[in-house]
Amino acid sequence: MTLPNERTRAIIQTEIFLIELSKDKSIADEKRQEARRLLRHYPSRKEMLLAGEIEEKLTSGTLFNPIFSSTLDTVIPDSLTSSLYEDTDPQQLARNVENTQSADKSKQQIPTVIWRAAVELFGGNQSAADQWLHSEAMGLGWKRPIDVMQEDTQKVLDLITRIDRGVYT
Repeated sequence: MTLPNERTRAIIQTEIFLIELSKDKSIADEKRQEARRLLRHYPSRKEMLLAGEIEEKLTSGTLFNPIFSSTLDTVIPDSLTSSLYEDTDPQQLARNVENTQSADKSKQQIPTVIWRAAVELFGGNQSAADQWLHSEAMGLGWKRPIDVMQEDTQKVLDLITRIDRGVYT
């Protein structure tokens, strides 16, 4: 799943790449002209961030997720260290989940893959994703996703996918 901020960043980076192509004298004239033609119709960084802001406002409180973001990076909580969980299979992720101290002493580490999927599900709203992960879910037999993923990370990922696609079971 691609997050709204990743989509936004990709479009902005593509614009920068097209600008560089259009100015590079070592590239054939026809290629530079094609880059300029594409740039005429390509959104600017400012336009992309504005589109993200508008989408976030329009989709707030609805079942829809914004396509773009008004910020370029989603902040992942300090309790997550993505380097620990990158390129790890779901069973390994489930074994790596550990309890951490928090204000209510019930908060636990969330593997990056599940955190990202939950944030995407809630349109980039991190507090809604965190609340959902710590609330009982009907699709998990009224267990909290944070508890279920200790035993079976894939179950939580499957539920997120079903919710995202509107599959009611």
